Amino acid sequence: MPYLDIATNAPLGDSSEQQSLLSEVTKLVSEHLGKPTAYVMVRIAPVGAMRFADDPSPCCLVSVRLIGKAAAGARAALSADVTSALQRSLRVEPGRVFVTFDELAASHWAMAGDLFG
Repeated sequence: MPYLDIATNAPLGDSSEQQSLLSEVTKLVSEHLGKPTAYVMVRIAPVGAMRFADDPSPCCLVSVRLIGKAAAGARAALSADVTSALQRSLRVEPGRVFVTFDELAASHWAMAGDLFG
């Protein structure tokens, strides 16, 4: 049920590099939020144009959606580890990565047509 979405203007590399990053991020979400990987969805979406601080250098916006509340320590650790992964894989400087968290009620999330709550 956690979903992590990466929007970026950084070059993504070839398909195997993208899949490697998605796999790494999936594991980070699973570990930090305590959810099985079978319920974790991740996406990396290239955007044609993106600027931060009026600078077109590589940057990322990472959005994390989950059911319920994550512990503050889990949010901090996930943010740090995902930012590090983006720095290694996409060469995006940590100061150019924003991470947001949306914590939703189970009644606002469905899978296979059924609400979780």
